[in-house]
Amino acid sequence: MSRKPTYSAEFKADLVLEYLSSTESVRGFAHRNHLSEWTFQKWLDTWRVHGLSGLITKESNTSYSKEFKRTVVTEHLSGKSLRVLMAEYKLQSTSLISS
Repeated sequence: MSRKPTYSAEFKADLVLEYLSSTESVRGFAHRNHLSEWTFQKWLDTWRVHGLSGLITKESNTSYSKEFKRTVVTEHLSGKSLRVLMAEYKLQSTSLISS
């Protein structure tokens, strides 16, 4: 099943770079740009780990192996935050970890 990204990687990168050169809070910057704080923070975290390539939306859903899921859940149970895991593994949703 293919999907169309709501925002291009270039748009996301432009906003991240604009934010990084500002002194504004994440909340204020996100709201000023009509984004949820969670969405913008996810872009920011992903940028910090993967750069532009992390902001590119995949054209189809990803299937994860049981071993991959087990690894991610184990890391979460050992104390890593959902935000950090999402950025490290380029996860689009917390549902893999939290459900």
